[in-house]
Amino acid sequence: MLSDEANAQDVSRPFFGVAIRNSVLEQRFARQRNEQEPVSKSLMNTNVTGFQTTVTETRLRVIPDDKSLRFELLNSGDVVSKTTGVNRQALIDSVGNHHFDITKPMWFDGSTFLTQPGHGTIQASQTPQRVVSAAGAAMPLLGRFGDRVAWNQVMRKSPQINQAVAEDVSRDVLPKVDRIVDEDFAKLGREWKAIQQQTADTFRRNRLQWAAKSTDEIATIWAQDVVGVDSESAGQGLRQAISVQDGEEIVVFLSEGTVGSLVNQYFPAGLKLNDTQLQKLQLDYENDDPAAAFSAENIARLIAAMGSVKPAEPTLFTLEFARENPVALRFVEGDLRLSVTFQIHPKIGASSGWMTTTFNMEGKRLADDEWTIAVRNVTVGEDSEEPSNIADDSSTFATEPLTIPTENGVSNNDVKTVEAGTAWMPIIRNAAESIARKVPQARLPLEFALPTETASKTRLRLARIDAANGMLRVALKIVDRPTVASSAK
Repeated sequence: MLSDEANAQDVSRPFFGVAIRNSVLEQRFARQRNEQEPVSKSLMNTNVTGFQTTVTETRLRVIPDDKSLRFELLNSGDVVSKTTGVNRQALIDSVGNHHFDITKPMWFDGSTFLTQPGHGTIQASQTPQRVVSAAGAAMPLLGRFGDRVAWNQVMRKSPQINQAVAEDVSRDVLPKVDRIVDEDFAKLGREWKAIQQQTADTFRRNRLQWAAKSTDEIATIWAQDVVGVDSESAGQGLRQAISVQDGEEIVVFLSEGTVGSLVNQYFPAGLKLNDTQLQKLQLDYENDDPAAAFSAENIARLIAAMGSVKPAEPTLFTLEFARENPVALRFVEGDLRLSVTFQIHPKIGASSGWMTTTFNMEGKRLADDEWTIAVRNVTVGEDSEEPSNIADDSSTFATEPLTIPTENGVSNNDVKTVEAGTAWMPIIRNAAESIARKVPQARLPLEFALPTETASKTRLRLARIDAANGMLRVALKIVDRPTVASSAK
């Protein structure tokens, strides 16, 4: 459990990431590669030709490391060959059965993939099937005797032959494993850099630092603002966020500061909108589908439109949003608390005080396979001065998660208000009731497929949501296990 001081440091700035059980990563990374290729080389003064088939299975093993996500790629394979060797003494038809185990060390520090050359063991077994001596071929009367002598010589040299074959296989396999892995992770590194750049562009006012670590059970990647974050308290926040429990396999977490930073960047500070402008915004969006009107895309579009709305003369009033934290989303005691702080300037008469309207939301199950985020209640209050921080610092760690209640749970139209005895309270109360009733229930699936996958769709199921101490924690579990990916060449 975090102290208040540590919690404030952790959640007041962007802090988000994902934690995944090692077993999930290890199962998902299983690969199989099949290769068939001709053989043409010189070995022990013998010209060898033929063909070989190589089957390689690659698995991932996560290694505990406090400073990076450390893992090893375990490459186990078998090489089966049929070759003919020709030298001055004999012609040798043989079958090879070779096995190799190669370990490729890898590190990921949150920004860059690092690697070292692979190392391991190779076991070679080259078995002759037919030996024809050169002397026997030239002198048919000595054919059987010459072949027997040549066979015995090949068998006596079997240890040297197997050693030479093992060294030859290592010269083929080790560079190939290094090349394939390095190419794959170089591509992955470029894709990750693009994701980081997109994230940096989104949080353009923050200096994000990425990090990663691995334990015996969990691999974690996260980003946080490097300005004003104490490393010790940030570590405490990370330990709380990544505590993966039974029935959970993937945990996505983010702090209030993550949402707050985006709001402060994209919501105009001290925005003023009068009733005429608000009516124009409403007309612009009234034709949208009711559910789609509250999508992230439409909300972002609406915020952008609010900042660029054309000047207009007010009819009755002007709404002024706070200069600091006009909109805030808090994660407290199992609730998602969406707060809006503003004051009203009537065209005639005195202005209201700064008022904060808070929508308390929670998860609600709609069916066995659907849920929604419902408005549990709305509170309305008034202050005489503009608040510099509308957060309630008295909250404690919630012992109950943001659960998904049964269908008989709390209605999302249950709107309660806190009266302050002013003329503005009924107006704000009616507006809050209207908003709470108009917000449509977004029917969210409990199970969904990862959108980035094409070959094998892995389905995830929402297991748990926790909202407490300024952190939102969404836990998922795997529904369908992936099959081993296979490629042939």
